[in-house]
Amino acid sequence: MSNISFGVLSFNCLFYVIKMFQDVIISEKNGIKGSVLFKSNPPFFIAHRGASSLAPENTLLSFQRAFFLGARYWELDVQLTRDAQVVVFHDQTLERTTNVKQVYPERIHCELAQFSYVELQCLDCSSWFFQQDAKKTTQGCLTPQTIPLLRDVLLLAKSYGVGVNVEIKDLSSIWDDDFVVKKVLDVIFDLEMETDVLISSFYLKYLKIVKTLAPQIATAVLWSGQHPNPLDLTLELGAMAYHTNVLPDFRTLQRFSNKGLYCLVFTINSLTRTREIFTKGGSGIFTDVIQETKNWTVQLFQKHEPQKNFLPDQNYDYLALRRTKKRKIIRT
Repeated sequence: MSNISFGVLSFNCLFYVIKMFQDVIISEKNGIKGSVLFKSNPPFFIAHRGASSLAPENTLLSFQRAFFLGARYWELDVQLTRDAQVVVFHDQTLERTTNVKQVYPERIHCELAQFSYVELQCLDCSSWFFQQDAKKTTQGCLTPQTIPLLRDVLLLAKSYGVGVNVEIKDLSSIWDDDFVVKKVLDVIFDLEMETDVLISSFYLKYLKIVKTLAPQIATAVLWSGQHPNPLDLTLELGAMAYHTNVLPDFRTLQRFSNKGLYCLVFTINSLTRTREIFTKGGSGIFTDVIQETKNWTVQLFQKHEPQKNFLPDQNYDYLALRRTKKRKIIRT
């Protein structure tokens, strides 16, 4: 081998070693190493607000049902009450998913942040769901559900061994940004669940604060629509994942994968869209119909022979199988 060829080979080896260490550093910096959410390999199916098509969203019943349907990852939304309790609830106001109209008729259009936690406990956040379809009542729980504390949901997740994506709603017009993040982190630290959660938000400043106060906690960028450079944004914020409703192009997804980062899509409730996302290289989906994902997994990943983009079973000799097939063809 000539000196030039040896030099080129040495340079290439050095390049790949440096790249490997860069990817490890990025992974550890972004919280990937310790995150339970991504300890397994893609694809990821995340129960959006629990089993929200079968039970009232963001309730303990919804999360329990998601677990028993096979979900190992939950997504939920958090806000602060007037007395700064961290509760699990999606909307700014209460009218869509509670009976606030009956309990507090003069405060129908008030934001959740204007209610104390004790006041919120007087509300039923399940009857609206079962009233939509009488069949759901017989399949569900007749006990009224209340707005849960983040602490209660995380305790449930901890008992089940479930990973949780905690989305912090934008409360910047009501509360100081640092205060909001600290309140959420206090709950996580108190339960010693730093490696069991992933924090996401559309309000990206929250993610910067999380990385300052608790760099060991994994974060994810939430973005609606098409971003011109989602990978650079994710890296800039020290996040480990990019959650969007518009899947980036194949080349961008390859760059995410090369960096050891993930791209997930919300909110996907059909097999067709799920197939499209995983075919293009998406890492996972958020779905309201977690009960369908077991069947989808069979249809998408277990019906066909192994392909290049699937991890083969190392105990099975696929090459020998192909050689056998070729010999059969020759004999005929």
